[in-house]
Amino acid sequence: MNILVIIFSVLSVFILLGLLFKPKYGALLYIIYMYLAPWIYIGGFQIYSRTLAFIFLALFFVLFLGKYHLKDLKPLMPYTIFLLFNFFLLLFAERFTESLQWYMFTICDFFFILFLYVNILNDRKVASLYKWTLYGVFCAITAYGLFLTTIPGINPFKLMQMPLFGGEFNEAYAAGNSALLGDTTIAEGRMFGRISSVFDHPMTYGLNLGFFLIFSLYILKDKPKILYPTLLCIVIAVITCGVRTAIAALIITAIFALFYLHKVRYAWYGIVLFAVMVLILPLISESAESYIASIFNSNDSETQGSSLSMRLTQLEGCFDIVKDNPFFGKGYGWHYWFNAKFGAHPKALYFESLFFTILVETGIVGFFTWSVFILKQSKFIKEFSQDRLYRCCLFSLMVYYLVYSLITGDMGIKNMMIFYVILVGVNLNKVKG
Repeated sequence: MNILVIIFSVLSVFILLGLLFKPKYGALLYIIYMYLAPWIYIGGFQIYSRTLAFIFLALFFVLFLGKYHLKDLKPLMPYTIFLLFNFFLLLFAERFTESLQWYMFTICDFFFILFLYVNILNDRKVASLYKWTLYGVFCAITAYGLFLTTIPGINPFKLMQMPLFGGEFNEAYAAGNSALLGDTTIAEGRMFGRISSVFDHPMTYGLNLGFFLIFSLYILKDKPKILYPTLLCIVIAVITCGVRTAIAALIITAIFALFYLHKVRYAWYGIVLFAVMVLILPLISESAESYIASIFNSNDSETQGSSLSMRLTQLEGCFDIVKDNPFFGKGYGWHYWFNAKFGAHPKALYFESLFFTILVETGIVGFFTWSVFILKQSKFIKEFSQDRLYRCCLFSLMVYYLVYSLITGDMGIKNMMIFYVILVGVNLNKVKG
């Protein structure tokens, strides 16, 4: 029997029992489980994420309704308003049923985030428990990702996990080749292939590594002996995972953070250090030269969507798609529906930028919706704490998410919100004990 069947089944049973008798611990176990499997799995019986999400919502109503006011949920209000705006835009969707389906996926993610936050409100001590659980989970995820650099193109966990949920691990893609080809030899310029750790896609792994780095900077700020090894491992993982976007987004976020903290001199030091590394490492190793070249050259990309000329072509394709309805677009989740049904779009390909998906799905009004979300989120962060480093970390989560998504497409705002909610909880615990 697949050992993961036993692990997932035991964890799933404890999650359900925890939610029934000790909800805060059920949520804690789910923080661990959610990065290992897409939904609850008990010996072949599956409880899909949508069903579990409504369990979280039901528990919220049963345990916490009437106990807290809207002002208590202020940290979640910008995102809540964002979701309400998008619900209104469903009225203008070209394919209402499909758009509603994709919107429900987003709402289901929100139910867990809401449940997580009210558990922190209800018991401030649990914030520390969630904090160290999330830290431990990502230490393990990062360590496993680093281990995969020793066996490029192979991922034992995903080879066992994906068939349990109807998927199949693509060894050709993991080796750095086209997902449509069967070539499992390591692609040129891909020293370590494409590493996804426990995630389904390397892009999701790269996104979460950046969040983990920002999260660690704050929770370990008084523990330098743990902080520096943690940051070193994360940086190595980012460089070796094969996702160029993660490197670019981290550099831009780091520059933002240093300017925000009035450490402009260090920003220039970092830029110079990075330039020196890029120049020196190729002189040490031919493999390093090939790998660094792949970071700046997208010729090995399956879709060729990373070059400037191809991005302009994609943008033109997006304008073609919404030319009949530029104000409201095609509808929430339309690009997922199109790619699933028809594959790559002739021009827009896989809509590899958050800018493209906003334009296509919600049009001009969608940009207004995102602007309101960003402004309200920024306003909340500014007012929430006087600790400049803390505010910087909250801002950096948002900056990193936006930069990453603008470069490569939206890999899920839920990933950011998990780190955000727990960081907010840490501050609540610190201030209000």
